[in-house]
Amino acid sequence: MKQRLKPEHLGFLSVLAGAGCIGLAPIWVRLSELGPVSTAFHRLLLALPLLWVWQSWDSKQDKKKQGSKQTLTCTQMVCPGWSHVCFGHGFLA
Repeated sequence: MKQRLKPEHLGFLSVLAGAGCIGLAPIWVRLSELGPVSTAFHRLLLALPLLWVWQSWDSKQDKKKQGSKQTLTCTQMVCPGWSHVCFGHGFLA
């Protein structure tokens, strides 16, 4: 019989993989031929398509859960879908 990973185990493995990537980030910046700011810009630029796909998939899941109830906040009306990304970048700027 095949044993499948439980969601708790998959979540823990994801946290470990994320921590490993964060721990290796300074090494990759040092090895880069570009400066630290340029490296950060290109990392963000390469991550944006993945974030866009993730956001659109997540919003589809939310619409399925809500059904006919449609309540929007001010940030969702002004900047639909990207409010989380824009809000987060405000703290990093």
